[in-house]
Amino acid sequence: MRVRDPKKLERARKNRKLTQAELARLARISQQYVSVLENEKITNRPDVSEDIAEKICRYLAIDLEDHFADVEPLSAPVVTTPSRVAGRAA
Repeated sequence: MRVRDPKKLERARKNRKLTQAELARLARISQQYVSVLENEKITNRPDVSEDIAEKICRYLAIDLEDHFADVEPLSAPVVTTPSRVAGRAA
C-alpha cells in the first residue's frame, strides 16, 4: 500500500493533536518512518504493509481507502532456458 496524499495524512495526524513521535509509538513504527510517509517531496514513496496502514488509520480515526492505495505487486521475471536443437546447445 502507499499513501495517497502525504499532506492529507499529516493533516489527519495534526487534527488528532498527535506528534509524529506519538503516532509512531502508537503504531509501533519509527518517527522517521512517519516523516517519510508525510513527506510529499519523496518521489519513490515506500510501500506500507496493510497492518501498519490499518494501525495508522485506527489511531488517526481515518478511512484506509481514503488515505492508502493498493500497490500492484511486482511479478517475478520469467526465466527461460536456451532451446536445444538436435541434441546440441543453441
